[in-house]
Amino acid sequence: KFFASTNTDMTNTAIKTPKFEQKIHLPEIPGSFSFRKNGKVRLDQQVKKFCVLNECRGCFEVKVHFGRYVNPKNINYDAANDGIHIDTLRDQQKFKLFVPYPKGLTMAITEHAQEAQWFCGKLSAKVPIASFDKKEILKTVSKTAHKTQQKVATKKTTKIRDAISGGDDDDEKTVSVKKPSPQSKQKRRRQKPKKTSLQQLNKRIAKNVSSVEDGEPSAKKRKLNKQQPSEQTPSATSNEMSLNAQHELIDGLVDRLENSVKEKRKKEMLKDADIKEYLQNRADKKKQKQLKKEEVRRKFLERRNSKKKGAKADNAMVRNTGKKVKFAV
Repeated sequence: KFFASTNTDMTNTAIKTPKFEQKIHLPEIPGSFSFRKNGKVRLDQQVKKFCVLNECRGCFEVKVHFGRYVNPKNINYDAANDGIHIDTLRDQQKFKLFVPYPKGLTMAITEHAQEAQWFCGKLSAKVPIASFDKKEILKTVSKTAHKTQQKVATKKTTKIRDAISGGDDDDEKTVSVKKPSPQSKQKRRRQKPKKTSLQQLNKRIAKNVSSVEDGEPSAKKRKLNKQQPSEQTPSATSNEMSLNAQHELIDGLVDRLENSVKEKRKKEMLKDADIKEYLQNRADKKKQKQLKKEEVRRKFLERRNSKKKGAKADNAMVRNTGKKVKFAV
């Protein structure tokens, strides 16, 4: 913010520069025609309509935050060749702002193309773009993004310092915040293990064979033996096993598998029997309902037919007993 004195005609109130945002809306800049609201990306319809009406590819927008207490009738807005001039010198709260056009843009300044909208204390001024230099625009956009990142970083450091110091002026403590290195920004990829060649495999096999011949276990077996000490006698080796013991082991495994399969089949049979019983009960209930409906329908038809027959008999009796009477003229 800067302050300057006004002319002698006006009162001695200070002229301020309001808060403002500037944005270039072009299809070459990603996300320039959209904004985020409630966690969703939405298209800016005002910018879209402005570009369609003025038949331009993009526009330069300046959004000024005046507040609710500024009268929009006292705002002076002018889009000149050098930049955008905005002031509220006729209002009680006096503001003055000049925003030059960014480098690499040539504006199409016409009377009908200039537009400024007022909404909830914010003035949005738009000017159409006639032509532009892509390299210069991308440089300016990258610079502004870097500045915003620096501001966010400084705010975080001040918060950390205030939290550590606890608001005491006497016990001041400095906090050294490390800047993120370029290596941390890049995604660390997992290093794939190199494929072993045939020569390396042959060397490993030769080592294992030599260790077995000497009576020493391999490297993996050594680790396992250290973690789980074997309870074998020193005379018997781990690889030796009698034929009877091998047969007994295999027979035991086969018996266990057969028992587990039999148990599974029993459970499945029980489930199938339960399901069959449930379905049979359901079918019986359905048949009983159908029979009841048929009986009710039959009774209803019998009653209706009997009523019809009685009504016909009554009509016939009335017709037979009816007499014609003639009067003499």
